[in-house]
Amino acid sequence: MRQPAGNPDIYRRIFPLLIAVVLFAGTITLFWPAHSYDFVNLDDNIYVKMNPCVQQGLTVESLKWAWTSVYESYWIPLSWTSYLIDTEIFGGGPAGYHVTNILLHGVNALLLFFLLRRMTGRLWESCCVAVLFAVHPLRVESVVWITERKDVLSAFFFFLSLTTYIRFTEKRQAKAYILTVLFLLCSLMSKPMMVTFPFVLLLLDLWPLGRLSFAAGFPWGRLRTLCIEKLPFFALVLVFSWVTYWAQAKVGSVHSLEAASWIFRLKLVPYTYGVYIWKTLFPTELAAVYSASQHLPHNAVFCAVIGLFVLASLSFLTLKRQPWVAVGFLWFTGILFPLSGIVRVGTVYMANRFTYVASIGMYILIVWSVSTLTRAMRLRARLLAPVFIITVIALAVVSRWNMSFWKDTETLFRRDMVLNPYNFVALNGLGSELGLRNRHEESLPYFYQALRLSPDYDMAHRNLAVSLVKLGREGEALPHFAAALKVRPKDSTLMGDYASALCKTGDYELGLGLFEQALALNPDGQELLYNAALANKKSGNTPAAIRLFGRLTNINPDHHEAHYHLATLYREQQQVSNAYAEIDTALKLKPTVLQYVNLRLLWMYQDETPGEVIAYLKSALARNPDSYDLHNNLAWMLATQKDPALRSPGEALAHARQAAELAGEDYAALLDTLAACHAANGHYTEAVDTAEKAVRLAEEEKRTNLVEKLLRRLDVYESGCAWIDE
Repeated sequence: MRQPAGNPDIYRRIFPLLIAVVLFAGTITLFWPAHSYDFVNLDDNIYVKMNPCVQQGLTVESLKWAWTSVYESYWIPLSWTSYLIDTEIFGGGPAGYHVTNILLHGVNALLLFFLLRRMTGRLWESCCVAVLFAVHPLRVESVVWITERKDVLSAFFFFLSLTTYIRFTEKRQAKAYILTVLFLLCSLMSKPMMVTFPFVLLLLDLWPLGRLSFAAGFPWGRLRTLCIEKLPFFALVLVFSWVTYWAQAKVGSVHSLEAASWIFRLKLVPYTYGVYIWKTLFPTELAAVYSASQHLPHNAVFCAVIGLFVLASLSFLTLKRQPWVAVGFLWFTGILFPLSGIVRVGTVYMANRFTYVASIGMYILIVWSVSTLTRAMRLRARLLAPVFIITVIALAVVSRWNMSFWKDTETLFRRDMVLNPYNFVALNGLGSELGLRNRHEESLPYFYQALRLSPDYDMAHRNLAVSLVKLGREGEALPHFAAALKVRPKDSTLMGDYASALCKTGDYELGLGLFEQALALNPDGQELLYNAALANKKSGNTPAAIRLFGRLTNINPDHHEAHYHLATLYREQQQVSNAYAEIDTALKLKPTVLQYVNLRLLWMYQDETPGEVIAYLKSALARNPDSYDLHNNLAWMLATQKDPALRSPGEALAHARQAAELAGEDYAALLDTLAACHAANGHYTEAVDTAEKAVRLAEEEKRTNLVEKLLRRLDVYESGCAWIDE
């Protein structure tokens, strides 16, 4: 396009900056409503919401976890670190994570714009590609889904690596080369997506950098030189490819070659490419999940093969005169190739997010081809500008509409089920969301339907089993746990859930054996250790329970429940000092948990003097002023002690009345204490009336032992005396 008349310096420097400002502001404005969206139960709960390491923010422990763990089948320390920073700055709610995703996408659009302009020298073509990248509906999933921080962060470092590579080709500086390697490493540590990076560099060497030319035949020598130049990049991506495959295979996420025939895979590859191209051109029916199927439409596969053949032929035929066709086509197909279905991971055979970087190739192909074909057209700017503006507005409207379905999990999956009622992944997702809301009975039909459509779907088996356990139907859950474990035999969390269900049905032998296998796979899993220790405690294996709870408190000294259970186990073993030490630790961590307060109080009744019990009750009440149990216990102690120095009738009556007020209704035990307090203050008529009422309530509650005690105390009040404990 012809530059406008006037000062060329303004066009060269100021105008691109104005475009950049509009591009960034427009991108942020388009996606900004997502900052108020909730987490979605599509990995957000696993990655962020219920991830204890992420939720603790930026600490030494969380950073160690981020950089040393292979979590959810990935080693992505930079993505985890970015979540930790968000938690530290914004807290654990969804807004902060959404804002960071949106800002990163805006920055990525800017980097792409400046990158293309620097490589090609073409302002408007670069602007058009960046705008299409920024607003296209296929971007929604990567930007709005918190879990896909991996996408936007990996792309951010990818664009930086291309920027430094261009500087290297211009200046031949070692510093720029090293920075390119480091930025690629950062990209792969955000998400191991850009494993085709060296091939992308070779494409850029062809066009627009012009370091590789086919004008004089096939440049074998030059190609060899450029490949040698990129050996460190090849080595890096090979290492990350192996690590990723190993991590996925470790939990059974990678389908074996026998799981799908080569014929099916060969059909799946062109089919997925065809769908991606179609959705790039006509972004309709964009689902959050596309469930895999062994049956592909033959006409769709045929059309996809023909379309790819035509594009490949055009790329070859125009290689010398219009190399951007080949570069755009190979950029698109090359980046998507590892995700084209040739190696299936889980139930996902395609996803909108996979196109985040790959789609840039299609935009380059389209924009530069249109620019070239219309170069001789009169008034082409006046004709093309309105068409482009209308296209961008239409894409933005569709993007905003698709964004609305990501506001919460139920809306998202119900939308997917409208698009495809046979989407077993969406059915499972909706059932799982209902289960998280404790609507377990309502969730069951969705799991059963998902399993009717895909009988071997491990996640549906697993989630169905969890809901059945929550409903107390452990026996029905066991075969579903077994089916899920058959698909994911090395999933320690699944194994632990199965073991817990077995123990609840009384099969401790098999359940505890499974716990041992799970702990061998994940020896430091806190939830796993807790459930295994609890199962051993219930089975009567006290030494094993003490050992496992002890290991858990060593890993996490703040695990108050483990300290509580250790206290009860030590008490059973007559290790009194250890028992008190553990319950005191639990109370220090959670001073308002009445279960812990009451346990220590019970032991003090047995082991300590009344004065020590009264002092403890007063300190406990200072921390739990709304506990009617503590008010009631303190009132009884102050009203009924044999030692006059310990009695305080007025204070006792105040606490008894406070207990009754906090309880909100009459209980026989509370009225028993109130009667004793009235008698201690010489209010014998009130004491008799209250005791008689307590007797009636105890009889209604069928508490025979309490009735006998109340009748004895009633006789004492009627004789004009207060009740004194012996």
